[in-house]
Parts: sequence; C-alpha cells; structure tokens
Amino acid sequence: MALALLSLAALQGSLAAWLPQRPLAARSGFTGACDALRAEPADFVVVWPPTAAAALAALPADLRAADAVPLELPGRRRYRHIAVIGPAGFADPPELQGAAARPRQLFDEIELARFVYDGQPRILFDLRDAMGTLRVAMHNGAAVTPCDAPGEGGWRCPGRPPWNHVAPTELRVQGRSWPCVWAHPVAGQTLVIEAREVPLGDEIELAAALSDGAANQPDGAWVDLLLEIEQGDGRVQHRMRRPQGAGIVTQRWPTLPGASPATVRLQITTPRDAMRHLGINLTTSSRRVAGPVQP
Repeated sequence: MALALLSLAALQGSLAAWLPQRPLAARSGFTGACDALRAEPADFVVVWPPTAAAALAALPADLRAADAVPLELPGRRRYRHIAVIGPAGFADPPELQGAAARPRQLFDEIELARFVYDGQPRILFDLRDAMGTLRVAMHNGAAVTPCDAPGEGGWRCPGRPPWNHVAPTELRVQGRSWPCVWAHPVAGQTLVIEAREVPLGDEIELAAALSDGAANQPDGAWVDLLLEIEQGDGRVQHRMRRPQGAGIVTQRWPTLPGASPATVRLQITTPRDAMRHLGINLTTSSRRVAGPVQP
C-alpha cells in the first residue's frame, strides 16, 4: 500500500512538471504586488523567471520593466533599486548577487523581492546614450552650421572634414581604452552640444581627455569647455580647461533636482586644433534610492 502511494505521488509530480503552469498575472496576489510597486516604485522591475515574460503586459504601464536583469557597470548604474516579481518562493536572479536584498513581501501566490545597490550613484543621464536627441552645431560668430547629418553613430557636420563630428567612440588614454564621446574642437569656432529634457539629481560630472597620440604632441593646445545648465528661469555655468597632457580630467558640481528637466549645453573651443583628439563624458546622477525602501 505504501509503495502504491509513493508511486502515485511520483506520478503526480511528473505530471505537474509537464502540465503548463498558470500565467503569473493570473495567480492570486498579482494585483496586490502591483499595488505595492505603485506605492514604493523601483528604478526597474524584473519579471521572474523569464518564462513568465507574458506578465509584463499586466504590470502598470508607467513602470520600467523587463524579463531580465539589466547588466550595468558598477559606478555607472541607472538602476540602484530593482524589484523582482515572481511566483512565491522563486530563487534570486544570480545577476543580483552584488546587491543588498531587502525582506520579501508575500502576496498569496506572488512574491516581491527588492534589491538595492547601496552607496553607488544612480546614473540619470549619460551623453553617450543620448546621441539621437542631441543638437550639435558649429558657431562661427553669428554664423551657425548645424551638424545634423547622421554618421558614426552620432552627428556629422556637413561640409566639414570627417573628423568634425560628435559620436560615441573609444580613445586610447594612458594606454587604456576609454569609452567616451568624440568632440574634436575647431580653432576659431565653437562646437556646441545641447541636450534637452535632462533629469538632474545630486551632481553633474564632466570628464575630458585627449588621446595618447594627441597628448604627446609637443605643441598641442589646451581645450576649454563651458558647461551651461538651464532649468526654469535659472542658468548656471561651469568651466573646465583640459590642458595639453595625458590622462582624464574630471570635475563634478552639485545640482538641485527639480520637477522640470534641464537643458544642458557644452561649448568647446581651442586656440589651435591640430591633433585635438578630444573625448568627453557627461552624466547626471543621484545617490537617492527610488521609493521608500526600508531595510
């Protein structure tokens, strides 16, 4: 009799493994978990496991979500607070091993897990990712030449030499590859790069470097960068000079987060443009975690 019961249990287990599982969104507690996500929003929501991806369509429309954990470099994270929604008892996604796990919330058949990367800034805006929305132009006194021809993954300046463009690239800086935005200045003119609707957080960071080949030029000129931030009726300016030489020059300035996004404008000039192979990076970041997540 006992052997028969064991065989029946094994058969039921095998059948359960083969039978299709109920969709995640159809399980009891899914609505409650969605309400919790609205009350305590995360930077990113992951539906787990990936086989439950159909539940993405049932999540609140304003949530940024996917069926996979976004892979990001430490120190350049857009998503510090990640929420994972899945069936009760699901295993943690292995990609989140480096994040601090908060106590889970159970909603009947659904479980909500939250992970936070403590102490790391959350990137709100990255110039390299905003190429498609940038406005680029060359200013020569009152004459303005729009650089609006797509090319190199960014924008070319029609009628100008091929090196006169703005686009993502990688420069060799002190022997290492540095991902950045190519922004070769032109003597006697101003290269203007403008980004609109930029979210501000706690600080804005500007980094600039010359390629190793340019840095080793004996008569290389400096490059001046003027950073303007317009938000509402206010305007703030910051200046940076990238002198001749190797390495990355980085400056950070505090910003005041506001309800309205900002317009951020870079003006780049140099007295002599020979071999001014300049790369720049511009980011805004916040150290606040989205939502009132409690340990």
